[in-house]
Amino acid sequence: MAEYENTASDTWICSCGTANTGKFCVTCGSPRPAAPKPSAEWVCTCGKSNTGNFCAKCGASRPAEEPAAHQAVQERERSSASSAEAEGNKGMLMKVAIGVAVLLVLIGAYFMFGRKKEAPPASEPPKAETKTETKAGTEKPMDLAAKAEKLKQCAEALKTANAQKKQFAATNEKLVFLVEDVRRTGNDLEITGHFYNGKKNRTIISVKSLELDIVLRDMDKEVLNEKNIKYEKSFTGMNIQPRKDSQLLTVNLPGKAPGGTEFNNFTVTVHDVHWEAVGK
Repeated sequence: MAEYENTASDTWICSCGTANTGKFCVTCGSPRPAAPKPSAEWVCTCGKSNTGNFCAKCGASRPAEEPAAHQAVQERERSSASSAEAEGNKGMLMKVAIGVAVLLVLIGAYFMFGRKKEAPPASEPPKAETKTETKAGTEKPMDLAAKAEKLKQCAEALKTANAQKKQFAATNEKLVFLVEDVRRTGNDLEITGHFYNGKKNRTIISVKSLELDIVLRDMDKEVLNEKNIKYEKSFTGMNIQPRKDSQLLTVNLPGKAPGGTEFNNFTVTVHDVHWEAVGK
């Protein structure tokens, strides 16, 4: 192969010694060798920039250690750039981590405190079964059969109480009022009953006034309890013979009916009866 020899002009010398300017040797036909690649630029100690192996100004040879030093500088620059990039990436990751941590703390605080305020109220406990209050305690509401039986017992108790009062009046020669029924008329109470004259020898001709103690109940629940209710309306034209009953009478008590409450049994006691009589 032809050896290339660098000259100042574009002429090249073939290995056979012929000087040529074209791409092939005119003597042997060898192709012109390719020109060497220009080397990296270097700066001589005299200040001249060169690319060859010798300084074009002073002829000094190219330093052998310069490429290595230059390469070291480049390596340091690349290392610094990589370190800066790594530090930048590290800082970015740190910021992202801090942001995520703050977000998690806020979410936790919301579920811990915010959601408690929004939590629905606790469901109400089941309502207790309605019971009827009595002096002896509490009872469950009565069914119809039990209610009917209770009212029957109250009626029998009323009859028994009237019989006892009548016996007491006969024994002690008293005038007593025996209650048979208590009804509501609007806001008023109507008490129906009759007098019994327990005296042996005296006829009652009128009753001037009396007082009443009234207890009204809905089954065993009291809805009214009032004592010493004065009734000053006179019953005149009476003719109650000794040991006899009067005709049926009504005692009206305006405004005494319990407001908005019904009743089905009662206890009425009449006392302080002021009367007139004839006889011994």
